[in-house]
Amino acid sequence: MKKVVLSKLIKAATAAVTPPWRPLNAQYPALAGFDAASVAGQSGVIAVWHLGVRPAWLRVAGGADVSALVRAAQADGEIRTAEAHGGVYLAWAPMALPAVAGAVASLTAQLELGKASPPEGAAPFPLPPGSRVPAKMGATGEHS
Repeated sequence: MKKVVLSKLIKAATAAVTPPWRPLNAQYPALAGFDAASVAGQSGVIAVWHLGVRPAWLRVAGGADVSALVRAAQADGEIRTAEAHGGVYLAWAPMALPAVAGAVASLTAQLELGKASPPEGAAPFPLPPGSRVPAKMGATGEHS
């Protein structure tokens, strides 16, 4: 009979049901006013988007220091320009550094932000709760 360590089972079960995105209440903060120091020392992924007439995902990034990712997004001129079109918001998902590349590739592919594809066999990483991939716009500006 295989020996199973209870603490490993509990950790695996908790990881399966713990939402990866923060804040847990899905009340996403405005990027411009977010205190990057509050997420210092965490590895993980960030997602940045704007709302408005044509909501759009602006960036998905990951790395060893979420606070550095947030500061880079706050300083990005293209992202700051998008603030005029409706608020720019932030969600972050703390995770172990080895999982970051797969999560970024999965999100990038889902959101069509680049040419990255998730590692073979990797499960899709979920979008922040309450968010979605915007509908495609046809040549006439209508949803297709």
